[in-house]
Order: sequence, then C-alpha cells, then structure tokens
Amino acid sequence: MSNTQSNDSLRELNAKLLAEIGELRKKFAEIKVENDELKDKNTEIPELRRKFAEIETERTELKAKIAELLKQGVEENKRRDAENAELKIRIEELEKNKADSSAENVRRDVEITEIKAEIVKLRDNNEENKELTFLQSDNISKEMVSGNGQNNNTIDSNTNTMNSNTSEAPFGNIQVSDSVVDQLNNEVGRAVTSGDAPSDNANTESLEDKETDDFLDEVHKKKISDEIRERKREEKLHRESIAQDSLISRNIKTVPSGNDQSHMTSKTEVSVEQDDDMIPEESLDENQIVEQGLIHELCSSISPEDNFSSTEIISSCVSLENLISGSAQHLSYLFETAIKSSQQEILDWYNYSFEFESKVDALMANGRIKDKTARSTIYKEMKPFLPTKITQANLRKKTHRARKHLMLFGKNGIGLDKIKLVSYSATEISKLTNAQIQNVIDQVKKNTSDHQSHMTLIKTVPSGNDQIKAEKVYMRKGI
Repeated sequence: MSNTQSNDSLRELNAKLLAEIGELRKKFAEIKVENDELKDKNTEIPELRRKFAEIETERTELKAKIAELLKQGVEENKRRDAENAELKIRIEELEKNKADSSAENVRRDVEITEIKAEIVKLRDNNEENKELTFLQSDNISKEMVSGNGQNNNTIDSNTNTMNSNTSEAPFGNIQVSDSVVDQLNNEVGRAVTSGDAPSDNANTESLEDKETDDFLDEVHKKKISDEIRERKREEKLHRESIAQDSLISRNIKTVPSGNDQSHMTSKTEVSVEQDDDMIPEESLDENQIVEQGLIHELCSSISPEDNFSSTEIISSCVSLENLISGSAQHLSYLFETAIKSSQQEILDWYNYSFEFESKVDALMANGRIKDKTARSTIYKEMKPFLPTKITQANLRKKTHRARKHLMLFGKNGIGLDKIKLVSYSATEISKLTNAQIQNVIDQVKKNTSDHQSHMTLIKTVPSGNDQIKAEKVYMRKGI
C-alpha cells in the first residue's frame, strides 16, 4: 500500500515536472523568437547609422547653401539700392531740365513780346524822324536858293539831331540778348540812313517796310523753329521718363523672407487676369522689357518706303545668289529676312485669330450657343486636319495667345501698318499680359495723337510774309 502511494506521488510529481517542462519549452521558444528579432535589428543598426551620417552631411551642405544665398541676397539688395539711387538722381535731373526748358520758353515768349513792342516804338520814332528830315530838307533848299553859306553847318546839325533822336529810342529795362539789340540797331540805322536823302515819300516807306518785313520774318522763323525744337525735346524727355519709371518699378525689389514672401506671391497670383495663361513670375521682367521695347518701336514714324502690304511683307531687293556668303551684305540680308519672317509670323497669327473669332461670333449669333461651347466646337472641327501631336489643350493655348496679336493690331488696336515697325517675335508678344498689351496700345495712340496735333499746329501757322503783314497791320492800329 505504501508503494502504491509512493507511485501515485511520483506520478503526480512527474506530471508536474512535465507541465513545467512544457511551460519552459514555450518560454524558450518565445525567447528564441525575440532573440532572432534582436539579431535582425542589430543588423539594421549600421545601415541606420550610415543613413544618419548622410543626413547630417546634407544638413551641413544645406546650411552652407542657405548662408550663401542670404549673402547673395544682401549683396543684390545693396546693388539694387545703388541703382535705384542713381535712377532717382537721373529722374530729378530730367525733371529739373524740363522745368528749366519751360522757364526758358516763357522767357523767350516774353522777350519776343517786348521786342515787338519796341519795334512799334521804333516805327513811331522813325516816322517822326522822317517828318523832321523832310522839314529840314526844305529849309536847306531854301537856304541854298537864298545863297546862305551856312548850309554845311545846317546839314551837320540836322544829322546830329537825327542821330540823337534815333539813339534815344526807349528800350527801358527790357532784358534782351546783345545779338537782338545789335540787330535792332542795325535795322533802325538802315531805316534812318534810307530816310536821310530827300526822295519820293512812297519809295522811302516801301524800302522801310521791306526791311521791317525782313526783320520780323527772321524773328518769326526763329520763334517757330524754337517751338518745334522744344516740342521734340519735350517728347524725348517724356519717353525717357516713361522708360525710367518702368525700369524703377522693375528694379525696386527686395528679398522678402518667411510670411512676407508667401504673402507677396499670393497677391501676385490673385492680381493676374484669368484670361492670361498664368504667366510665371520670373518671366515678368522679360515681358516688361518686351513691352517697353514695343512702345519704343511702335512710336516711331513709318517712312514712305515702309508702306504695309500683307501679301508682300517678305520681299528682297537684293538677290541671294548675288551675295557672297559671310560678307557684311549677306549677313545684313539674313538679318533683314529673319525680321521680315518674324513679321510674317505675326501677320499669320493675326489672320488666324481674326478668322477664328469671326467664326465664334457667327456661331453665337443666334444667342443659343455660349462662347466656350462655340470655341470647343471649332476645336473639334479643326482637330482632324491638324498633326496628331497637336492636342486640343495645345490648340486652345495657341489660339488664346494668337488673340494677343489680334488685340494689339486689330480694330481697337494700333493697326496692321505698325507690324512693319516690330522686331520682336510673335512668341515674345504672345507672352505679354492683356494689361501690358493695352498699355502698349494706349501709349502708341497717345504718341500718335500728340504727333498729329503737333503737325496740325505746324500746318495752321501762316507762312512768313502773311503773318508779318498781319502783325504790321496790328501794330499800326495799336493792337
């Protein structure tokens, strides 16, 4: 019985041991799994350390680049500040020159008015001198008839009296140039000399009128030439001022940082019209240069040999076979051909846009089709006739850019004849915004209007002798 109990106890003990052994095996398996995971992680640690070292190296390089960019930004700001200061000084000088020229014009007008008043006074004095001369001549004749031997003294005294009357012409405090005074004195001297000899009344007055007419004609021509020269100078100063203002607006830029830069970018994007194809900000400076260049070219007058012909815009006056390759004449020919080819491209895009917009208007005439639908319809009709590489999006973009040429040279623009003056490519013009195109139109029309008014002023000015005689009539009437 005791053996039975011991066997039972041994069985129980053996069962417990088996259970513990199973538990230990289970824990051992878990530990082995964990050990394998740790081994895998240990193999990843060198790779992670290598990547960390690379990241640290890149971080150091980025810090160096940022420091270099900041340094360049500071230097760029200093350079632009210096350029802005120079431009401001230049503008101040131009404004000062303009003010000086205006003051000079006023001074000349006042001087001319005073000269005219002096001429009236000299004419009156000359009339009195002539009457005195005729009276003295009668006295001399009577004394010569009566045998009076004192005629020589009388003539000398008469001459001295006449010269003293002439020299006492009232110039007052009028500030005129020495050359003008000398010219007036010469005219008066010639008029008095012509009246010394007793002659027929009508001949003396005719000679005097002729000399006065010549002098007034010279004064009038000088005044007209000064007015034309001053107007041209003011137009040149105005164009320079516009170019300087545009250059300042492009150069006055600083390097913003942080939120300021993002705020500026967002404002720039909002201000761009939806009709423009989101022109990148970095191309704005180039577009502004093209804009100012177009204004300068289109404000030039068209010479008679530049009459526009849409069918003969590409023409050559020298045969290509007669030109030596590499010569200056051949290079000039190639340059001129390139410009005319660019002008022909502008004309082609204008014609395409004109017909396209006309077709859009025709589709919208019934009022049932909207603009966008009409354009999409035309794009679909055109697509089968175009190369496969031209997508509908590309076609839409090129059509939209072609409208810039229609806007610039079309009905409400500056006219097709101005294409002859353009040296910029069709691509450069198409990159301009609608606002820049409109600014070019406004500037060219303003310049054309000023030029036409100036030419009208010149045409309405009466010719030399007509105006001189009119001034003589006014002076005699005391007007």
